[in-house]
Amino acid sequence: GMASSWRIKINGAVIYGSGDLEEGTIFSSEDIELPEGFNLEVELEGAPESYIRVIFYGELKENYFCDDRDGHIYKTVKIGDQVWMAENLGYLPVVYPPTNWPYFDPIYFVYGYNVHFSQDSLQYINEAKNTWMYKNMGALYNWTAAMEGCPQGWHLPSDEEWNELVNYLGGDRVAGYKLKSGVWYGPALASNESGFTARAGGMYGPPLH
Repeated sequence: GMASSWRIKINGAVIYGSGDLEEGTIFSSEDIELPEGFNLEVELEGAPESYIRVIFYGELKENYFCDDRDGHIYKTVKIGDQVWMAENLGYLPVVYPPTNWPYFDPIYFVYGYNVHFSQDSLQYINEAKNTWMYKNMGALYNWTAAMEGCPQGWHLPSDEEWNELVNYLGGDRVAGYKLKSGVWYGPALASNESGFTARAGGMYGPPLH
């Protein structure tokens, strides 16, 4: 049921709490200051699986889009005639343990987050999403999940699309330098001048024996 009490925070500061707003209240950025890149938190108190419903309306800045399935906002970058995501995919409708490896079912996984069996409970999904690895590297997928996990209007790139990107950036010898994030690789090996922000996010595979 509905939570007995709740708080909405922006960058750690409480902006509204239970009792401050009536159900159906609408407020905008004219009512509260929303700094660029703000972090939104909703804290709930109540029975397990309690909730409140918070809906935000507004326009995203250029080079951002929202995945309607889960509200995740992604940054994008235009390179040549192509538009790419500038961060890893984070769609996570269910979270699997690292030892679960069915080949034909979609598997969604967050590196370093362990559960004993697959979980579609919001508690476990939110725990996985609150890890450093998810926030910085996104989620991992097997082939089936990757094929169905892209937001509407997006797809996994083909070899031809990768080649177009690499050729636009000057070919095999220099494209990687321009695509890689300097945060992970270091400035000597990466400039990220393309804005692509490539990061190494680990790999997912069957256990090694």
